[in-house]
Amino acid sequence: MMLLAASHSYLNISALILSKGLPPNSRDEEGWSLIHYAAFWGDIDFMRVCVRDLQLKSDTETDDGRTPLHMTALRGHLDLVQVFEINYEI
Repeated sequence: MMLLAASHSYLNISALILSKGLPPNSRDEEGWSLIHYAAFWGDIDFMRVCVRDLQLKSDTETDDGRTPLHMTALRGHLDLVQVFEINYEI
């Protein structure tokens, strides 16, 4: 459920589910976690929560080897690349 909410960029729903105890590093059947969905959809507020509050790792790979930074760059979300630069010293 949390990953479904994240896939639709529903920050409030994801926050509620996290508050109920689901681990923030949970993955779906393709290895995507919250930070992958935030990167894919280009949701800067959600990305900030993933990076700053949840401290999710930027090098987490999906089953096919993609990191959140890969997804951000491929989708052209340059504002999110800056979040990575600031928080992960890339």
